Amino acid sequence: FLDAFYPGATFSISLISLLTAWAVSEVIRYGFFALKEALGTDGIPYAATWLRYSGFIVLYPLGVSSELAMAWFALPAIAANGLWSVRMPNAANWAFDYSWACVLTMLSYAPGLPHQYGYMLTQRKKVLGGQGGGGKAAAAGAGGRKKRA
Repeated sequence: FLDAFYPGATFSISLISLLTAWAVSEVIRYGFFALKEALGTDGIPYAATWLRYSGFIVLYPLGVSSELAMAWFALPAIAANGLWSVRMPNAANWAFDYSWACVLTMLSYAPGLPHQYGYMLTQRKKVLGGQGGGGKAAAAGAGGRKKRA
């Protein structure tokens, strides 16, 4: 099927893992939002809250590593074909090499990933609590509703 539109292109494990990570994370995210709309903030089951704030632990590294792998595997073809690059001389008198832009983007992941992952862990701890299970969601109990005084 893919070969009809892009001759020589193949599905790789990177594409499959990327699509899986994106799809599962979006199902978790929007499923959580749907439950929040349908049941209210106090009615969301703890399991849905836990999944919403824990799924990234596996899905985020899977998605990012898949993105980086796909970009890495594409670099030779991008460079060889000059894809989306602007060469000199030209009327604007400037040049742009898309393959180098891809490399710089890939390198920019290095400082950003630990920061983003740490932020998500902080949000998880804020909602779910630490090892003791405190936090807003644990206060709701196994039934998914907060106890009222």
